Amino acid sequence: MVFLLVFFLVSSFVFSQDKISSVPPKAKNFSAIEQERKKQELLRWNFAFNLFQNHNYNQAFIEFQDFLEIYPNSRFAADAYLHMGEILEDKQFYFKALDLYKKGKEKYPAKAKEFQQKIAAIENMFEMNALSNEHSSSNNPVVVLSGSKDNVH
Repeated sequence: MVFLLVFFLVSSFVFSQDKISSVPPKAKNFSAIEQERKKQELLRWNFAFNLFQNHNYNQAFIEFQDFLEIYPNSRFAADAYLHMGEILEDKQFYFKALDLYKKGKEKYPAKAKEFQQKIAAIENMFEMNALSNEHSSSNNPVVVLSGSKDNVH
């Protein structure tokens, strides 16, 4: 009888330890899926960022947009917004860049300071342009800012 009791207690202990140390198959599968998702996220980010660094701005902009659709909460999402705004500025779409920076500031408060710096730079440029236009004579060429006030996605 004592033997059976000891056997039962030891078996129960070993079985419970086995349960604790093993990871359920669903959890293993989820972990593998999550690792693959992170890998794909990093690959897509690197692809878009490399296009940006190589000044392939049209394609980079598209890739950043796609990236944000798929990974809106990525650790790179705020940077994607910032780089998209820089592309718009490079193409002299200042109003669109300004709208994008404002949306980015709301959406990603952790990078609010960087977005605010971009916003301030464009607003200062607008003010300088307005002052320049006020003080220039009618014979001098006027600096025209391109871009529209259309909404940015």
